[in-house]
Amino acid sequence: MKLKNYNILIILLLSINFACSQENKKLDLKGNWYNINKSNSVDVSYRESYFSETSFYFFDHNLGLKPGLKYILEEDRFYLSFDDEDIKQDFIKIKFIEDILEMNVKGTIIYFKRLKDDYNTLEEYVNKQITEKVYMESFLERKSIWEELGYLID
Repeated sequence: MKLKNYNILIILLLSINFACSQENKKLDLKGNWYNINKSNSVDVSYRESYFSETSFYFFDHNLGLKPGLKYILEEDRFYLSFDDEDIKQDFIKIKFIEDILEMNVKGTIIYFKRLKDDYNTLEEYVNKQITEKVYMESFLERKSIWEELGYLID
């Protein structure tokens, strides 16, 4: 009887450990992302985002590159700062649904999907590995595909 309880306890602990490690994996934002227009709204334009270890950048065809904003990720809270002083003043709720990142910004839901293409990315442009011209050509190509495929690149 004790052996059975011991086995159940081991299985339970392994399950908890696996669940915790899976949760930690889900919170990895580093990399290149693009927005998804789930509502097919005409007001949504294609944007690409890059999350470094500590900063968030995004590029919009009309607005250009927005400088890196500092961020902190804690559990399901994403703190974004326009200056280093108020980084924990307000937060954005985040969660992953399969391979989609959902951000709730004061009641407005924004969806992101990790960019599978690893060539001429915003990360490479931010880190000065490619020129603005090279990045822009690839960005416009991905934007065109996004618009043709109903706002989802795969």
